[in-house]
Amino acid sequence: MNKRIKKIYGILLVLVMLCGVVCADSVIANAAMSKSAQHKFYTNTMKTYAKKARASYKRNAPSYDLGSSVKKVLYLYVDIDKNGTDELIMRYGGSRNTAVGTGYGESTTIYTIKNGKVVTVLDHSNVNPLRHDNFVHIFKNRSRIDMGLSHGYDDHTFCKYSNGKLYTNSNTIWMTATTSSWRYNQKSISRSTYQAKYKSLTNNGKGYTMKVYE
Repeated sequence: MNKRIKKIYGILLVLVMLCGVVCADSVIANAAMSKSAQHKFYTNTMKTYAKKARASYKRNAPSYDLGSSVKKVLYLYVDIDKNGTDELIMRYGGSRNTAVGTGYGESTTIYTIKNGKVVTVLDHSNVNPLRHDNFVHIFKNRSRIDMGLSHGYDDHTFCKYSNGKLYTNSNTIWMTATTSSWRYNQKSISRSTYQAKYKSLTNNGKGYTMKVYE
């Protein structure tokens, strides 16, 4: 009986060690992938997003809006959470500044690379100019992503982004302000404190500049 237990224990130990080696190799492989190799890895994803976003806009936009302006597909490679892997940010319409956007008639989608595969972090690839979706603001050298609303006053939800995962239901920071009220995680604070916290979370409102995808 003791011999059988030892044998089972030995097998389990080997499996655990093998799993550790495989996981470690996967992490090393992702970290060792050059930035240029990471960017090439996103090629098909970019094509798919552009096609889907353009088609959804054409399908959803009213006839009077289709020729009113030239909508562009935008992209950016940036390591949001500083883990060595560049995320791919795609946006249809809207501002080229990642810290600016209303959510009206635009979409922002985020991808990353995990274990040799492109993973969708946030999917806003459907574009409907008649509907308001939450805006997506990404700030320079900040890992929290603002996914608040825009209804004429400040309403922000700063979601944690870490190691390729966006936490939308936990560890978020919620901020809202009107002309006479300023709140941080449901608690009233002074206007000056609100402004200081907002500047810190957004790096004083600084974003990245996206490029046009042809």
